[in-house]
Amino acid sequence: MKAACKGNVILQGFNWKSHSLNKTYYSKIQDSIPMMEKKVDYIWMPPCSKSYHPEGYFPEEYYDLNSEYGTKNELKILNKKLKESNIKSIADIVCWYDFDGFKRPNYTFNNRERDINDPGLFAEFKNYVSYLIEDIGFSGFRLDYIKGYPAGALGQYLSRSSRFKDQTFMVAELWDCLDYERETVCYNQDRHRQDITDYINSTNDKFLAFDFTTKGILQDALYANEYWRLADKYNQPPGVLGWWNDKAIGFIDNHDTLGQHHWPFSYNQDLIIAGYVYVLTHFKNACIYTDHFYDLYSPLADLILIHKEIFDENEPEIEIILANDKIYIAKIGKMIVTIGEYCHYENKIFEYSNARIFYV
Repeated sequence: MKAACKGNVILQGFNWKSHSLNKTYYSKIQDSIPMMEKKVDYIWMPPCSKSYHPEGYFPEEYYDLNSEYGTKNELKILNKKLKESNIKSIADIVCWYDFDGFKRPNYTFNNRERDINDPGLFAEFKNYVSYLIEDIGFSGFRLDYIKGYPAGALGQYLSRSSRFKDQTFMVAELWDCLDYERETVCYNQDRHRQDITDYINSTNDKFLAFDFTTKGILQDALYANEYWRLADKYNQPPGVLGWWNDKAIGFIDNHDTLGQHHWPFSYNQDLIIAGYVYVLTHFKNACIYTDHFYDLYSPLADLILIHKEIFDENEPEIEIILANDKIYIAKIGKMIVTIGEYCHYENKIFEYSNARIFYV
């Protein structure tokens, strides 16, 4: 018998402009707890340290938690209120040194400056992350931009620390380009998903990772009706999902891809919902972007309930029944998911445009 499987719905609780709420972001999130309750398991919060840039992605003093989002005390109160509603918060840890050709000044921790080559730098970050969890009330962290140094090595270091228990939620962002042939996304993206899988392995399997492979394939597949992209040569899902569902986090957009328009999934509501039909039925761990959560609350709330029904029981297998240029059909546990042209099954429980879910 397979072990019980608990899925997680993660809400990215901010977008690129959330800092512009006149330092009332934390209170706005607190007001939204009733919408999240019994739907969201984790909320991914924006970087909470004082930053040179208002979005928080250029930390100035790590232990100064009075940011453009609100005060340290407001953050502690919010994390407490979230926990009371069984919602855990994820801190965003930013440690890049060289980004897009720009090198940052020294890192500062309680007025202690650390150079990029300082042997005590990683220990400082370990103490800082521990502080956020033990004193501020976070339950895990997301490591930004592990493609660059020192973030990737820092993640490996933190994963080996006894300070972080097994229940600490750790997730990495490894965002690299898909493989292309001229301007067309290649069918085979094994190199791309192997890189993400290798990083998870390098952390003793402690980290989860956002499945950028699936995001890229899925948006191309739905936009062009190229549903054959959703099955690899072994008829398994083509992203990290197909190799390691426990460690993959499915998503369609975040603060960079949609918030800064760097790689948006779609602006078409039907395609957005179809994307979430795929993500919330296939991924054990699924992340919803804040704009979608509030703008499309009703259909997403229905899909979240379906996700919990699928993944709160035994680990479901994904059986791809058909994937061609007209339709995608998969059986996940006791449900059938179809995207594309109309296909009839009994006991329909969800329908939105050309995406449908049925009980078997």
